[in-house]
Amino acid sequence: MTSSVITARYSVIPVNDVVLPPLTSKLIKYVIEVSNSGLSRVVSSNAFLKPLSISMLFLGSRPLYSTLNYHNSQLLTVRGGTLLNARVSAVVSDGGLGVEDFRSIEGCWSTPYGNFEIRLDELEVIRVNYLSIGLGRYFKISYLTPTVITAKYMIPPTLRAKSRVLPERHKLIPQPSFIFSYLLRLWNNVVGPEERIPNRSAGDLEAYKLGRLADITLVEVDYMLRPTT
Repeated sequence: MTSSVITARYSVIPVNDVVLPPLTSKLIKYVIEVSNSGLSRVVSSNAFLKPLSISMLFLGSRPLYSTLNYHNSQLLTVRGGTLLNARVSAVVSDGGLGVEDFRSIEGCWSTPYGNFEIRLDELEVIRVNYLSIGLGRYFKISYLTPTVITAKYMIPPTLRAKSRVLPERHKLIPQPSFIFSYLLRLWNNVVGPEERIPNRSAGDLEAYKLGRLADITLVEVDYMLRPTT
């Protein structure tokens, strides 16, 4: 089985003035859910790590979201006719999702957030074995939107069962172990067995080991942190 990543880029245009949800990705998620397509079945699945990513809405290069501010709470409003953009990416295997599934959310939609026209602008397909990132001496990770990662990602696998009684906590400040442990766990959950890292039987232990190794071998040489929720 060979896996590929399909990335679809959309234009999203509100028909009238609208009030967007704080997490603007909810708009595209809602449209997918009611589209009765292969994408909707992926979104509604019970999988903990789904092979699907839905971006926030973007106005130019700026992601649109609002944060809770008790002193100055403002609605996220957009004028009718404004051109917004969104991206949907999915990992698919042979016989899985196809191009028509990504075309299925084109059209005019009535949503809880207003009426929108959605157009598919670009579709990119790349096999996972061609994915790579050049890591030199330095590399940069930028968070474009507020990000939370559960603290339980770095619990030793032997203690995983006992950790279920612990309350859920999240990391607002990025740390190498949590980032890389999550990424490996996500990768190994969405690709085929033969594409898993480091081998087809890789599981939580390998993700934990990579996280510990990341904390030992990587150091932050510069940072600008301003966590928001």
